Amino acid sequence: ASGLAGRVFAYNAMISVCCRAKEWRLAEEVFNRMVLAGVQPDATTYNTLLSTCKQQTNPWERASEVFARMKSDGVLPNHFTYSTIMQICGDDEKTWKYAPDLVAEMKAAGVQLDGPAITSATRALVHNGDVEAATSLYEEYVAGGGEPNIINLTVLMAGNHAVLQLLFF
Repeated sequence: ASGLAGRVFAYNAMISVCCRAKEWRLAEEVFNRMVLAGVQPDATTYNTLLSTCKQQTNPWERASEVFARMKSDGVLPNHFTYSTIMQICGDDEKTWKYAPDLVAEMKAAGVQLDGPAITSATRALVHNGDVEAATSLYEEYVAGGGEPNIINLTVLMAGNHAVLQLLFF
């Protein structure tokens, strides 16, 4: 690659290496230098930074900052972006309340989630008390060709006490 595209690729590679080495501060420093050099971060840049948020002390707080910066910089979130942020949201009960807005935003952007992100989204929605939205999201996932799995079905059944009572009592 040459020109600006080559520079974006080089910066993304450096950020990725830093993230894999769990050198998050160094990754952020490379990101800041990228911006100062006039190189526009792309979706890969932000997705790489987002993927490291899962391993940090306050994953949701950091992921929210990266996600907001991505959008304010005019970089469109993609499938990987929403999958990553949804997994972070679904992993912490303090952030489950953000799931409905994330799902609505993702749908408005026309983005389909993958299996792990669907699991995180359904878990977050169920724990947030929105079993209907979780069920609808899962049904859309399966109707779109996604693989049904026992984990998602268990999450949905655990949230729907009426179904459990009909099945087992």
